[in-house]
Amino acid sequence: MIRRTVIRRNVHGLGFEGMPRYPNLSVLGALRGLDYAGTMIFAVSGSILASMYGMDGLGCVVVGCITALGGGTIRDVIWGKSPAFWLDETEYLYMSIAAAAAAFWFCYYEEPGKQLLEFVVFWGDTLGIGAFAVIGTMYAVRMGFGIIITLVCCCITCTGGGVIRDTLVKRPVRVMHNLEEVYAEAAVSGGAAYLLARGAGLPLQVRVLVGAGTTIALRILATKYNIKNVSVPAVIGPLKA
Repeated sequence: MIRRTVIRRNVHGLGFEGMPRYPNLSVLGALRGLDYAGTMIFAVSGSILASMYGMDGLGCVVVGCITALGGGTIRDVIWGKSPAFWLDETEYLYMSIAAAAAAFWFCYYEEPGKQLLEFVVFWGDTLGIGAFAVIGTMYAVRMGFGIIITLVCCCITCTGGGVIRDTLVKRPVRVMHNLEEVYAEAAVSGGAAYLLARGAGLPLQVRVLVGAGTTIALRILATKYNIKNVSVPAVIGPLKA
């Protein structure tokens, strides 16, 4: 029998995992803020990528929203949680639609510099997966999963939307090909750091900082030193991003 867990909005303003429903001046409030920022940047990056592959405005908004919300949705579906997080906290859907639409409008009517886009997407993406890694881990811990399943949930939360995005635009899935610096590994490392801090009995606020900081630091180092996974040379033909 499939276990279905219904988690409803907290009437006192708290969202899932005990975080405040909206950002505030606290460590957990900052984590919620990073989650918002990461969601919007994921939507922007998905929309921009879709536009580069020739999709129209609707296609860009759809791909942008899937990129932003897909990982958390897959995570919720896998463990039978109902409803999916963005159906309860609808602000995530609204901000994803707005960010994806704005990105398409900007790319259509303006000629943004490549360096500006790369800067915004990289830092937003980096901060975003730092938040997603911790939030995905916290969700799994609250559900009572073991270490390995918790890290799998962490990875899915961070990368699931990107996997669907790459599939929709028909390009090699980033987290499965040696096309960019390590990504999923940084997310899982952040989740592992959170679990280690939890095992050491550190306060929740410290665990959040340790987990998110580990993921962010690894992403920055991997980009700075161009650290990629080892891969076997393609024998059919070169893969292109």
